[in-house]
Amino acid sequence: MGKIVAIDIGNIYTKGAILENEKIDYIVIEDNNMIPTAVYFEYDNPKNKNLKIGYDARNYRYSYYYFNCLIDRLTDSEVENIYYGDFSYLDILYIFIKEYLKKLTTKYGSIEKIVVATPLYFNEREKNFLKDLFIRALKELNLETIELKLFSSILAIANNFLFYNQAFEGNLIITDIGGAKTQVACLSILKDENKKYVKKLLAEKHDNIMGALNLENALKNYILDEFDISDYNELNEFDLEKEVCILLNAGNAVFKKNNKTFYVNSIEFEEKRFELLYRIFDLISDAKNSSSFNSINWTYIMSGQISYSLLEKQDMLAFFGTDYTHINPTFDIVFGCLLSEVEEYNNEFPKTEKLTIIPKNSLIVY
Repeated sequence: MGKIVAIDIGNIYTKGAILENEKIDYIVIEDNNMIPTAVYFEYDNPKNKNLKIGYDARNYRYSYYYFNCLIDRLTDSEVENIYYGDFSYLDILYIFIKEYLKKLTTKYGSIEKIVVATPLYFNEREKNFLKDLFIRALKELNLETIELKLFSSILAIANNFLFYNQAFEGNLIITDIGGAKTQVACLSILKDENKKYVKKLLAEKHDNIMGALNLENALKNYILDEFDISDYNELNEFDLEKEVCILLNAGNAVFKKNNKTFYVNSIEFEEKRFELLYRIFDLISDAKNSSSFNSINWTYIMSGQISYSLLEKQDMLAFFGTDYTHINPTFDIVFGCLLSEVEEYNNEFPKTEKLTIIPKNSLIVY
C-alpha cells in the first residue's frame, strides 16, 4: 500500500493526514498541521507569483481579493452563478485546492490515493462539484494517476471512536461543530458474523446558521464595540482571530490600544456559549426523535475544533450523563478517513499495536 492522504477542507481551516509504512501523521504545510482555508490573488492575474493560500493569504484578509469560508458555498443552489469580479466561486475554490495539492506533493512526493472528507449533509450534486474540482486540479498538475475518493466526515469520527473501543457495539450520536454548520448523526454500530463493523445511519440533522464562525463573528463584533473601532483600517492594530481564540480558551483577555488597557470579560462570551449549547441540545433531541430509537441507550460523541474550548465537560455530563465521550482534540476527521482505508485493506480495523498514530497538538497556533 502506497502513501494515502486524507484532506478535510473546512470553512475556517484545512487539515491533512498521511498514511505511510503503517504510520498515520498530520501533513505539515507552512510549518503547521492546518492552514486557513483562504485565498488571495491580484485581480488582473490570479496565476501570478502573488497568488497565496493559507497563512500567507490571511495577511491580506482586509483586501478586496481575499476569500475564505469557501467550502460551505457549495450548498448554494446558485453556486455556478456566483461571481466575484471576473472569477467564479468555483474557480476560487479550485485555486485553493490546486495550490494545496501542489504544496502537498512537492513536500511528500508520490501519492497513491487521496481521500476527501465531506459533510454528511452534502447531496450528490455538491459532492460531485467537490470531486470535479479535485479531478481538475490533479489533471492540471499532471497527477491523474492518483486515485480519488470521498468519505463522510461523520463516519470518520465514528472510526476514531471505534479504533480505540474495538469491542463496542451499540448506538452513537455524533455532533460535529463545523465552521458554518453543526451536524448531528445517529448511528447503529454492530458487527457481522465475520466481526466486521456494520455502520447504519439512523438519522441526520444539521443547523444552517450555527457553527464556529457564528460564535466568532459575535465575539469579534463585541471586541470592535468594546474598543469603539469604526474604521476597518484600525483592525490592523489587532489580530482579532488570535484575540477570539484567547476568549474561547481563557474566557477573558487584555488588550492595549493607544496606551490604554482594555479588559474584556467573559460575560458576553458565556451568554453566546450557552445559547449555542441549547441549540445543540435541541438538534440532538430532534435527531434522536427522528431515529425512532429514542428509548434506547446512546453513547454521545462531540467533535469539531471549536468544541474543545466552547463545550465544557461538566455541561456535557449534565445533559448526556456518563455515556458522554469527548474525542481528544489531537485525533480528528483526517485520521478517521485513513483508518477506513486501513480497515478496507485489512478487511478489519487494525489492532492498536499494529498501527502507529502520531498525534500532535492540533489547536490553533498563531
